[in-house]
This record gives sequence, C-alpha cells and structure tokens, in this order.
Amino acid sequence: MKIERSPVSVAQINDGARSKKTDKEQPVSKPSVVTHFSNQAAPIEESIDFAKVNEVKEAIANGTFKIDADKIAKHLIDHTIALLE
Repeated sequence: MKIERSPVSVAQINDGARSKKTDKEQPVSKPSVVTHFSNQAAPIEESIDFAKVNEVKEAIANGTFKIDADKIAKHLIDHTIALLE
C-alpha cells in the first residue's frame, strides 16, 4: 500500500479524490478505515470514564490541571519497550 503525503479531507476520500491516475478510470471504493473506526466507536465509548473526562476538563478550564512529565515519560518508555519486544 502506498501512502500519499498530500492532505485530503474525509469528504474528498468519500468522493474518490485519491483515485490513482491511470489511462483507464477505475471505480474507487469507500475507504475501509472509516468503516473500521465507525464499527469500533460503540465499544470504545462504553469504556470512557465520563466523570474523569469532565474532571479533567474542569481542571483545565480552572487552570489547576497538573502535568506529571515524569509519569508521561515513564509510560512512553514502557509502551515503546513493549512494542519492541
């Protein structure tokens, strides 16, 4: 699969804007990625802790949200190590 680097909106993808230019015009199918994510949206939504989301939003709005850079760095490193194993 070749990944093109030009930015394209979802509407353009749905309209077939990224079809390959060839001598013969080929029909473009709908992107499977959009279908894939839309099929997974419901289970992901069920796992969201909306109370925590609202708590974080409020802390950001109040200017009291604290970022623990050491904790973020540790999780990034742990995740990277897990990916490499």
